[in-house]
Amino acid sequence: MNIGKIILFGDTSLGDNIELHLELYGANYIRITDISNYEEDTALINLGFGKGEITTTFALMESLENNIFLILSIRAIDKSVKILTKADSEGDIQKLKLAGADEVLSYNQLTSYRIFNLIAQPNSTLVLDNTIFTEEGVQMFESVINTNSKYLGKDISKIEMENSILVGAVNRDGDFIFSKDSYILQVGDVLIIAYE
Repeated sequence: MNIGKIILFGDTSLGDNIELHLELYGANYIRITDISNYEEDTALINLGFGKGEITTTFALMESLENNIFLILSIRAIDKSVKILTKADSEGDIQKLKLAGADEVLSYNQLTSYRIFNLIAQPNSTLVLDNTIFTEEGVQMFESVINTNSKYLGKDISKIEMENSILVGAVNRDGDFIFSKDSYILQVGDVLIIAYE
């Protein structure tokens, strides 16, 4: 599955999480955490906006103002790119949509997604929640291995990621496998990474 070139503007932990997903899926992406060099349209055009090169953009900067600025600037250059962003309050959703965002994720939606994961993937979610997520600052990433995953066919005992404190998997039978065990990831397995 080719999802095209993605630009991730993000200086938040949500940006970190999305970058992990993009990396695991082998996506063609660029992450930008400081937008000060992208205040002029020419810098955005040099990234590929307005040329049909970029399919998706995430505007996940900490401040609402920076996200609105990015969305307005990008939308003025590129009408076809899909722009996703986040809102910290329900009142911000309308502002971000008016600026040109295609999708706005709110805290309520993200919480709903978390609840869905507890129902859809209870083994991995509950095991990790009950064992290591009592410490503050630990986050979890999980991804279903598909045919495009760069980790397909990899041994979980050999996977290392920056700031990771646990790498594991839930196989198709629902068994949790820790990274100390040798296990080759297959389509349908769920790769789990806990990191600080």
